[in-house]
Amino acid sequence: MTELTVLKEFGAALDGDSRGPSPQLRARLVGQFSVAPAARRRVRRVALAAGLAALATVALLASSTLWLWGAAPAASAEAAALLRHAATAASRGPDLAPAPDQFVYVKSVETAAVLTGNSHGGITSTRMQTDLREIWQSADGSRTGVLKELPQPAAGQWQITALAGCRNGKTIPAAGVADWGGSCLPQPGYHAGLPTTASAMLGYLYRNSHGQNPPDVEAFITAGDLIRESYVQPAALAAVFGAAALIPGVTVVLDVRNAAGQLGIGVQQTFRGISEQLIFSPRTYAFIGERQVAVSAGAGLPVGSVLDSTAILATGIVDHAGLLPR
Repeated sequence: MTELTVLKEFGAALDGDSRGPSPQLRARLVGQFSVAPAARRRVRRVALAAGLAALATVALLASSTLWLWGAAPAASAEAAALLRHAATAASRGPDLAPAPDQFVYVKSVETAAVLTGNSHGGITSTRMQTDLREIWQSADGSRTGVLKELPQPAAGQWQITALAGCRNGKTIPAAGVADWGGSCLPQPGYHAGLPTTASAMLGYLYRNSHGQNPPDVEAFITAGDLIRESYVQPAALAAVFGAAALIPGVTVVLDVRNAAGQLGIGVQQTFRGISEQLIFSPRTYAFIGERQVAVSAGAGLPVGSVLDSTAILATGIVDHAGLLPR
């Protein structure tokens, strides 16, 4: 039986179970987790690296030493097959070219660990929080965007945050908001000019990885960072998944759910007991979210603890922040 047959049979088995648990059940489940420190999605790479700060030099040296004795193990055949299908699916997506003054809209669900600390730097409590998110990011990063978050199960009001634009190295505040001041770098919602071949994208991911984890782990994390809450054109998105298939140590993970409870199949890069996962539909191979989960005692967390999880619900290009795609 080939790896492709295994993937297809797994997809068929999951076909009737794509909705996942109800929000009420999911809320009860996540409330039972007791997890160690983890930051919100925007700084999760820093959080992972911080936990390894004392071991960073040793880990990087060990990684380099392994290369002296031969190439690190390639992605598994099953992971490579899944990622090839994901690349094909991505290549068939709508090919849009947002204008610089437009906005990238992404609707998603995110579940993440929220921490309470003390003045000594210790963690006093943790809890899981699930939010429905709608974000409008400036296509070129120069205009002020908007982030709306609604705690789930739905209660209370939307929390609205203005996202500063960046033009000529200076922040562009929203109307009625004090100037944040200081220098800045644009955070575009649309990444133009990305490589469109797997080999070129692989080099891009390694060059643009800046965390303290081993290079292969960082390259995989960077792939997820690149496509999260942004628009990547089909050819480049296909290249991202093709490049992930070339990163050593990537394996398949079965029976994985995104933050919306959708059951999928994923690929993972695991380091120090923490699995970074990209999740795909088992039927269409479309990208449906990410997850960060403890998979062994080496993480110092209960196995199965989900530190961060997302689900992509909708994307689009609009003319103004706050508008919904047609």
